Amino acid sequence: MRKSSLMNKAICLFGLLLPVILNAQIPSSELMNLETALALALQQNSGLVKDGLERQRARRQLSLQARQFLPDVELGYMKNDSVTQGNSDSRVKKLSLGINQLLFSGGKTLVAYRNARMQLDLKDYLSLSTENSLVNQVTLQFVDILKNRRILEIQKQSYENLTRQVEIAALEHKLGQLRPVDYLDIQLVASEFLLTMEDTKKKLIAGRFALSALLYLPLERLPLLSGSLNRDYQGIFSELTEEDSFIPMMQSNAEEKNQQLLSLNMEEILARQELKNTRLVWLPRIEARGDFSVSGEEYPLNKPAFSLGLNFKFDLPLLPSSVDLQAGRSHRDEHNTAISSSTDVLDNLEAVLDKQSAQSSLYMKQLEKEEFRRSVFFQVRSLTQDILLTTGRVSIQRNKLAILEDKLKILEAELNLGQITRLAYVEADIDLAQEKISLLESLTSLHGQEEELKTLCGFTPSGGDKESLIYE
Repeated sequence: MRKSSLMNKAICLFGLLLPVILNAQIPSSELMNLETALALALQQNSGLVKDGLERQRARRQLSLQARQFLPDVELGYMKNDSVTQGNSDSRVKKLSLGINQLLFSGGKTLVAYRNARMQLDLKDYLSLSTENSLVNQVTLQFVDILKNRRILEIQKQSYENLTRQVEIAALEHKLGQLRPVDYLDIQLVASEFLLTMEDTKKKLIAGRFALSALLYLPLERLPLLSGSLNRDYQGIFSELTEEDSFIPMMQSNAEEKNQQLLSLNMEEILARQELKNTRLVWLPRIEARGDFSVSGEEYPLNKPAFSLGLNFKFDLPLLPSSVDLQAGRSHRDEHNTAISSSTDVLDNLEAVLDKQSAQSSLYMKQLEKEEFRRSVFFQVRSLTQDILLTTGRVSIQRNKLAILEDKLKILEAELNLGQITRLAYVEADIDLAQEKISLLESLTSLHGQEEELKTLCGFTPSGGDKESLIYE
């Protein structure tokens, strides 16, 4: 009898603590919906903040890189005072202007600029992929908390009925109307049910810890989540059938919009461009230079001079060469032309292996992209089949739940007539609660599969009135 009294006290104590469990460390005046949680996660995530700053810096560097298409302009001033014994002093002043302009680089400069811009686009794609992954994590964690909270509510409702049955069983046992073993069986069922509720409590607390980590909030500052799970949720692909052309459509959409696949495609383009660059080493880099100056001993300066030149630079493997052509005038009656060339023997050795290295890099990128593409297509097909099966399971569970509800009503009437044992009624009530919980698990599983498919394909299809799993 002492054990049964302790059991009754434990059940009552758990009932008093249950509201505290559901709202542990949460100010009742604060609520957070999914949109607010997502906005906070995106704002607080240190990885996204750091990535955003790096992309801003890359954009500034790209803007500066465009400067290489403009001429380099150099302004100069010189004053030279020379005193020689026995000769007149020389005090020369000189103003100069130098202009250097790239004329031709075999497209390398333009390609380098385009590659830098593509690298920036690649960073944008990767950042968007990270954002989508974070949104998916927060959404699933948010749904998981709502699910476990609802499970506790279902268990509480069943627990209240269980408490009444334990109290009635205790009275019947005291009056000798219930065998001791039957009374112990009911107590065992109550104990098992309390352990199940304790497990749900742990899952709820663990879920809140996980969400607070994603939102960069201390657990005690995480508000109560608003919203409930829609028991009538049909799924956003409720009209999906095996005969539909849905799988090819989603595979095509994934090929066009999957962020990782787009990133790999861009990396392949960059690798192909690098290979193309190795085939253009025989094209020279041509630069033009003009120097203009005016000098004299007194202002106004009256001795103009100029020179014009072309530089041809060949970055050939083993024999990189350079040729300079120059013509100009340093005095009114003096003209000059010059040509010079140089070759570095056995230099630029790395260019010998550049082509082979670029070919290997391109081949590896193509293999990586194709392997990931096949993986995406397989996941699309697999997830679609999972969604079909889970949708069918949800439909069966709803029918089963309706049957169990009708059965419990009949058993309650039979219990009042003494036609069944109290233990049988208690077990039927727990079965009903477990089926409600199982339906919630299936709905959240269906939602998770759909979210994974949408993330994989970058696609959000339209749904009906019962599209949303969460409602306020």
